[in-house]
Amino acid sequence: MKPEVLIVAAMMSRVMDTLATEFTAHRLWEAADQAALLASIGPRIRGIATTGGRGAEAKLIASGSMPSISRRRGPAASWSPIRRTC
Repeated sequence: MKPEVLIVAAMMSRVMDTLATEFTAHRLWEAADQAALLASIGPRIRGIATTGGRGAEAKLIASGSMPSISRRRGPAASWSPIRRTC
C-alpha cells in the first residue's frame, strides 16, 4: 500500500506523474467539497505536496484533519510559504 499525500495545487506534469507513481495522490483543488475530502482522507494523509509560490494555507495545517503530518521534505523544503499564509 502506498503512502497517501494531499496535493494542494497543480504542478509541473513530471512532478504530478512522480507523485502519482510513488503515492496515492489526492488532488485538493479538484474536490467539489474540500472539507468533505479532508474529512474522509485526512487521517491517512502522510504529506502535503505544494509549490513554493502556493504554499499551504494556515487553516489547512491547523484544521487537525491530517494528524499524521509531522515534517517537511524535498528539495528546497521550507516552512516559509506556510508561515506567509498563517
